[in-house]
Amino acid sequence: MQPFFPDCATPIVRVGSSGRPGRKSELKMVKRDRKVAELTHLKNFIHQVLHGCRKDSIQQLTQICSLWNHAVGEVIAKNAQPAALKEKILIVHVNSSPWIQQLQFLKREIVEKINQASEQEILEDIKFKIGSVG
Repeated sequence: MQPFFPDCATPIVRVGSSGRPGRKSELKMVKRDRKVAELTHLKNFIHQVLHGCRKDSIQQLTQICSLWNHAVGEVIAKNAQPAALKEKILIVHVNSSPWIQQLQFLKREIVEKINQASEQEILEDIKFKIGSVG
C-alpha cells in the first residue's frame, strides 16, 4: 500500500536498495501522470458559492437599504442601519442599547413601511444588535 498525499501530484513510496519495495527502505518520490486541476483561491471559491446561493437575498438587502432612510426617518437612520438579511429577518446594527429599546417599539411599523414601499412582503421581522453604523 502506497501512501498518497492529495495536495501534491507525486506520491511517496518506500523502496529497498534493490529498487523494489522492501522492509529496509528509504523514501523515494515516484511521479505519476496526472492532470493537475486549475487552482482557485479559496476566497474566490467561497465568493462564487455564496453569490450563487444568496443572490436573491443580496438584491433584497440592497432594496431594503435604499428604502431604509425614507422608511425610518433621518434621526433613526443616523443611529441604525441594515446589516444583513436572513430569510425574511432583517438584522439591523444600532449604535446603543437605548436605541435598540426604542426601535423594539417601532419594529412592526418599520416592517410595514418597508413592505409597502417595496410592494412585496420581503420582511417578517427585524432583529436589532449593537454594531457599527455608517
